[in-house]
Amino acid sequence: RHIKTQTSKPLAVLTNCTTLMLPPVRQALMAADVVVPSLDSARDASFRKIDRPVPGLDLNEIIAGLITFSHEYRGQLWLEVLLSCGINDSDEDLSALQSVVSKMRLDRVQLNTVLRPPAEPYALPLATVQLAAIAQSFSLQTGVPVDFPGDNPVSEGQDHGHASLDNGAMQGVEKEILRMIARRPCTAAEIDRSFNLGGSDKVWQLLERLMKTGMVQKIEYAGRVYFQYAAAEQAHP
Repeated sequence: RHIKTQTSKPLAVLTNCTTLMLPPVRQALMAADVVVPSLDSARDASFRKIDRPVPGLDLNEIIAGLITFSHEYRGQLWLEVLLSCGINDSDEDLSALQSVVSKMRLDRVQLNTVLRPPAEPYALPLATVQLAAIAQSFSLQTGVPVDFPGDNPVSEGQDHGHASLDNGAMQGVEKEILRMIARRPCTAAEIDRSFNLGGSDKVWQLLERLMKTGMVQKIEYAGRVYFQYAAAEQAHP
C-alpha cells in the first residue's frame, strides 16, 4: 500500500502461495497490479522434492487458496512453474498440474527450468524442445498462454576493459554485490542491471577485484559465466 502511494508505476508481487488460504492475505494482494504466484507441482511427493517446504505446509491447502484467489483477484495473474528433469516433469506430474491450472483464472503461465547454477547438483534443466512441447500441451489443456525461456545463452566476460571508480563508492557497491551473490549466483549483466553501474567495464573491474580477494569465484554453467560467493555455505556477509 505504501508503494502505491509513492509511484504510479505498476506494482507486481511475487509469492510462493503458502498463505493464500488466508482471507486477509488474499485481500491485501488486491492492491497489486500483477501477482506472480509459483506452483511447481500438484503432487505431494514432487512438491516436497522440488520445493523442500518446511514441515506443516499442506499442498492441497496451498492449491485451494490459489484457486480461490485467482477468481477473486481482478489484476493480471501470471503463474510461474519451475520444472526440473526427473523431479517434476513426468507425464503424471504434468497432467496433475494441468488439471489444477484449468481450475484457475489466469492470464498466463510462465514455464521455467534450471537456468543458473542450482543449490543441488541433481537439479537438472529441461531442454528447450521439451519446454516447448510442455508449453503447447499446457496451452491446449488449459486455454492459457504459456511462456518459456529459449536456449540462447549469452556468453559474458570474454572481452572487457577497466574503468575507474572512487574507492569509497567501490567498497560500498562491493559489499552489496557480495550480499546479492551470497543469495544466488549472478551474471555480470544481472549485477549491472541491479546496481546500474554503467556497463560491463565497471562490473568487471569490481568483480576482478573481489575474485582476487578470494571472496568471489567465477563459474560457467549452461554456456553462461556466473559469479558466486566463495563462502556460500556461510551466512550472508
